Amino acid sequence: MCNGIRAEILKIRHDRTSLICSAIALCVPLLLIIKERYIPSLDDYFSWLMTTNSLYIWIFSVMSSLFITFLIQREYQDHTIINTLTAYPSRSSFIISKLSAWALWYAITWIVALIIICIGYRILYPDEFGAAGIKLTIELLAKSGALSFLAFTPLLWVAIKQRTSFYPSVLMGLLFTAIMMAGSQASGNMILVASLIPWSAVSIASLIPDMTNGYFIVSGISIVLCAVIGIFLAIYAFSRQDQ
Repeated sequence: MCNGIRAEILKIRHDRTSLICSAIALCVPLLLIIKERYIPSLDDYFSWLMTTNSLYIWIFSVMSSLFITFLIQREYQDHTIINTLTAYPSRSSFIISKLSAWALWYAITWIVALIIICIGYRILYPDEFGAAGIKLTIELLAKSGALSFLAFTPLLWVAIKQRTSFYPSVLMGLLFTAIMMAGSQASGNMILVASLIPWSAVSIASLIPDMTNGYFIVSGISIVLCAVIGIFLAIYAFSRQDQ
């Protein structure tokens, strides 16, 4: 398993796709800092943070969809998957290694985005800058990042099913992102419904600071179940494929 994860990390290091996807996602907070610096429109850091986090998570989710699509599709397209499987004790370990590599790339890009946003906080709102604001930033980004990753794990199954095709998982990622965006606009009488749908639940849970809140608990259960089902389907589909 560890050898498989190391192999996947080496592939990422020598692949421009991961750098391009990360760069595009990280342009979002950078551009928002520049925009607010020269064309200010928000009076306080909290408003700017919520706007930046929402836009970043939407763009990053699309880039994440592209990343996992390329990570899986290339194995089929280059016909290297048969040789690749010899490095793994089982087919399930292959899926777990891909998932681990995806999670590592996701976490590193998210940490860099966090650093950029904190720098923007210091530049744009020096009078409000402090430990409380940094703590709020870390909590919000960590929560939305972890929940969005879990909600998007079914893309791993779609990527396995599509083999050499490119569009299904990318289109599915766009659909998930659209649902997430819709969730951020859910009105009071639709919050429960949005909490039951994993991708809109990401937006709902990210905005709720109290983890004992009923909507947060429902959202969390929905997202975790989505992740478990997605990983199970990916392992099941791959175990039944003839390479």
